Amino acid sequence: MRRTLLIPLLLLTAWASLAGALPSAPPTFVLDQTGLIPDAQEKVIAQNLALFEERTGIQMLVAVLADLESDAQDDATRIYEAWGIGKKGQDRGVLFCIWPTARQTRIEVGYGLEGELTDLESGRLLRRMLELPRDDPAGRVAFVLTGIAQEIAPDDPLARGEWQGLQTRRAKRDDDGFDLGDLIWLIIVFAMIGGGGAGRNRWLGPLIIASNLSGGGSRRGGGGFGGGGGGGFGGFSGGGGLSGGGGASGGW
Repeated sequence: MRRTLLIPLLLLTAWASLAGALPSAPPTFVLDQTGLIPDAQEKVIAQNLALFEERTGIQMLVAVLADLESDAQDDATRIYEAWGIGKKGQDRGVLFCIWPTARQTRIEVGYGLEGELTDLESGRLLRRMLELPRDDPAGRVAFVLTGIAQEIAPDDPLARGEWQGLQTRRAKRDDDGFDLGDLIWLIIVFAMIGGGGAGRNRWLGPLIIASNLSGGGSRRGGGGFGGGGGGGFGGFSGGGGLSGGGGASGGW
């Protein structure tokens, strides 16, 4: 009898411990537990995602997490539902998770977007992201989010790579010169574009990001990554959305 009662008690204790490990929902659209993304860049990404929700009604969040509790898909699904990403009954949300220490990533897609952002496309985005410099995490994040926007909101400015105030590491140079590093980076971008297939102008967003990285082109929202923006941006508030485990996992 004692053993019969002990087993359910242990299971409940284990479940409670696992549930308690979930991070609380952030007040903005970016949670970074590790400091992977510099504060100024994190703020600009969060501001752009807040504007994206205002324009489209879709909640897209980034979570940089210190620990991988089980596996990427399970953790991301539980976090997605604990935070209630996407409005209840519509479930139009996306969560991009990064575990830098484990070198893993996950794009978790809400029920309402599974027909627009497929598992195949999610996986392709994560594979292409690996071609970008690891020491420019904001650039990688922007690349993935731009690609997601191209699938779920192709007419939105974010799908065209138009990030207000967003410039990645290479765009911080004072000069507008074009060096060998720029050429190599553009070759990588065009190589990724070559395998992307047709439809929805998939080349446009990555090409604009490449232009920003090389220091050329217009710079919206003021100079410097994190230099633009300002106040007036809404925070994140979960709406009870659900995920069925759609999306893809990859490396970092």
